[in-house]
Amino acid sequence: EIADAKAILGRDGIGCEPASATTVAGLKKLIEGDRKNVRIDAEEDVVAILTGHQLKDPEYTVNYHLDNLYQHAAYRTEVTKKSGRIHPRFSNRPVQVDLDRDRIVELLKL
Repeated sequence: EIADAKAILGRDGIGCEPASATTVAGLKKLIEGDRKNVRIDAEEDVVAILTGHQLKDPEYTVNYHLDNLYQHAAYRTEVTKKSGRIHPRFSNRPVQVDLDRDRIVELLKL
C-alpha cells in the first residue's frame, strides 16, 4: 500500500520517501472506511504533509518500478535474499537513455 501510494504520488510529479507515502496510504484507508470509528468523507478537504526527499531510498523506487520489490530483502548490487514480493499496480517502467542531451529532451517532451 505504501509502495503504491508512493507511485501514485510520483505520477503527479511529487516525490517522497516511502515513510512519507504512509500518509497517503493511511488517508486512502480512512476514506475507504477501513478503520473502526474513524472515517474521512471523500468530499472533505484534507492536508497531508509529506517529508523526506524522493532520493532518500532510490533503490526502493527503482525496484518497485522494475517489479523487484520485496517486503523482506537483502540487497547488494543484486537481490541476495528475498521474500514477500510486492507487486506494483502503478509502475512506470524505467527508460534507459544514453547520455545524449537531445534524446533526453525529446523523451521529456521539453
